[in-house]
Amino acid sequence: MHRVEYLLWLKHMGIASNAKFLDAIEYFSSPEELYSADKEAYEESGMFNDKEIEYLVNKDTSFVSAEVERCNKARVYLVDYFSKAYPEALRQIPEPPLILYVAGDRSVLNTPSVTIVGSRKADSYGMNVSRDLASAFAQAGCSVVSGMAQGIDQSAMLGAIAAGGKTIGVLCCGMDVDYPSGSSDFRNKIIESGGAVISEFEFGTPALSGYFPVRNRIMAGLSDLTVMAQAGEKSGALITAHLAMEYGKSVAAVPGRIDIEESKGCFNLIKDGAAMITDTEEFVTEYIASRPKKEEIKEEKVPEIKPEKKTSGKTAVRQGENESDNMLELLALLKKEPLTSQELSEKSGRPFKWVASTLIILEVSGKVKLLPDGKYSVN
Repeated sequence: MHRVEYLLWLKHMGIASNAKFLDAIEYFSSPEELYSADKEAYEESGMFNDKEIEYLVNKDTSFVSAEVERCNKARVYLVDYFSKAYPEALRQIPEPPLILYVAGDRSVLNTPSVTIVGSRKADSYGMNVSRDLASAFAQAGCSVVSGMAQGIDQSAMLGAIAAGGKTIGVLCCGMDVDYPSGSSDFRNKIIESGGAVISEFEFGTPALSGYFPVRNRIMAGLSDLTVMAQAGEKSGALITAHLAMEYGKSVAAVPGRIDIEESKGCFNLIKDGAAMITDTEEFVTEYIASRPKKEEIKEEKVPEIKPEKKTSGKTAVRQGENESDNMLELLALLKKEPLTSQELSEKSGRPFKWVASTLIILEVSGKVKLLPDGKYSVN
């Protein structure tokens, strides 16, 4: 099998944490070595529970061959974390996707990009602003990233395409799932214009509510700038903006009328430190000018995986127990009051990157939820 097939097999095990996958690969030196290991080695690593070890020992690759066939039929590329085509920006976030399913031009994933998001219930003002912003960024050489939902997302992407730009649509479902409903023509337009539609979910995965925040971290991670064109106070699009802030990215918002609900989310972001966009052309010009004059996409190097000194099984298991205790500590803090990931890091004394990564695991498992104001609370 090829490397990506070993990774498909590993990902199909169903662990919520991609960081755990990467740690396991590092421990065993490579995906191939991880696959070839025996039960004793898995137990010695202390990284897997009994159910996971049973899956690993079974070595069943029937899903892999079937999934590769589905990709071939749908003309979908598999881009894994160690591939030269993998977006470098995503390697910098706490929970990078292990594999991306990509329809379209893979090279667009490593071009300068801007994420533009907002409400599905946008009015004509929000739609016009998002289209104008996307058009201006496209003409300046930036790809536009969005979630393909009706409203702001589609308006922005169509604006970029109309200006001759490229777009990246990020799905919260499998590549074969019709979501947003009736979007096949829109997907084709993205691809035909030189862009790409991507997902980290297996074929057949439905668009469940818990997958939206998982998808949003990709949109926030891909770009150096996230723009909120229009959003209400409880809009799910705000999650993308808050994740971008957590990742140390730039965030900007468009102020709207003070007497409508769909402006409140943007005003709150501006209060939280987001840049305020008052003139489309001026903002885009200043943003582009703030970037390096001759930004070139450097040739990517496949990261070398160097095995570290392996701990004993007893030590590794003990570390695993401590990690569970740390998760319980975060949950205990959140039971008292909703907190941002930065506040959790300060209160728990844990590294921010570990807290951000752990919160994603807890969110996917349904134990916590991310609120529109960027704070986490227990479910």
